[in-house]
Amino acid sequence: MSNPVMEALITSRLAERQEREASLSAAIAAELERQFERAGIVLAPVPDAELPADFVAWCDGIGLPSLPARPAAVALYLMSKSGDTLDRAKAISQVHRAHGWSDPTAGAPVATVIYSRSDVKPPRSWSKERWGAFYELPFELQDYLIKRDAQVTAELRRAQSRASIPKAEISIEIAKH
Repeated sequence: MSNPVMEALITSRLAERQEREASLSAAIAAELERQFERAGIVLAPVPDAELPADFVAWCDGIGLPSLPARPAAVALYLMSKSGDTLDRAKAISQVHRAHGWSDPTAGAPVATVIYSRSDVKPPRSWSKERWGAFYELPFELQDYLIKRDAQVTAELRRAQSRASIPKAEISIEIAKH
């Protein structure tokens, strides 16, 4: 049996807490912006974005805030959807960054969901013992590391190929004499 007075009190206190958190986060973001400006640090602009409407509805449906969202909530939301998991996560990330909130997609819960649905493997240079750590990285960092590893591997192969050509030519010259 629930008490309507207690429910109203809890709801009111929760709303007050969320307002305080939003105000504090906005103040921190403004102060960081001032500090960065004084130090001459220019941050990359965050593109305008909106939270996916179905994410907002999903959060409302289970009584969780969509902004700021918690990492576990984003992971659960993504697990409940099929298809464009990465695009949904990127939209949620962009909106949070644009509002000065911490990015709920930049951690193990969301990265694990995204890469559990893909065929992406850690770079070949990573030992199997470290694969767990790879999957805990934010998905953008995982993507960067995979692409960078492919670039390094390709350059290494080109260098090996260039180095082997003169040896072959020397072998041919020795064989002729």
